[in-house]
Amino acid sequence: DNGILLEISDDGIGFLPEDTVRSTGLGMVSMRERLRLVGGDLNISSVPGRGTVVRAWVPRVAGES
Repeated sequence: DNGILLEISDDGIGFLPEDTVRSTGLGMVSMRERLRLVGGDLNISSVPGRGTVVRAWVPRVAGES
């Protein structure tokens, strides 16, 4: 009731999330910034060899149904 949760998961090769800090790409940075602008949150869980789960949460805006 408080917002929308989008979850995407795969069973791919995974990665070490701390490696994204040193990345030159803008994908993770862009996703985090867009969610921050609307008061949302991004959580990424990944383990090498076990896949990745990406969760994006956006709060409901007052007055929306």
